[in-house]
Amino acid sequence: MKERKIVYVGMVGDFLHHGHINIIEEARKLGEVTIGILTDEAAASYKRKPIFLHLNKEKKLLKILKV
Repeated sequence: MKERKIVYVGMVGDFLHHGHINIIEEARKLGEVTIGILTDEAAASYKRKPIFLHLNKEKKLLKILKV
């Protein structure tokens, strides 16, 4: 039996859009997806600070989507 790979995807979920969905769908083709959500501070270190959602709300959104 082939072992299923774990695929890690790190993202900022300031607002969920089709690009995020595409990334998740492609990752699913490779194995079981685990999504890491960057903290607001980590996101702000390379781009603007998230303005719509914050870490706890991003986690809740992804749980609702059952990603």
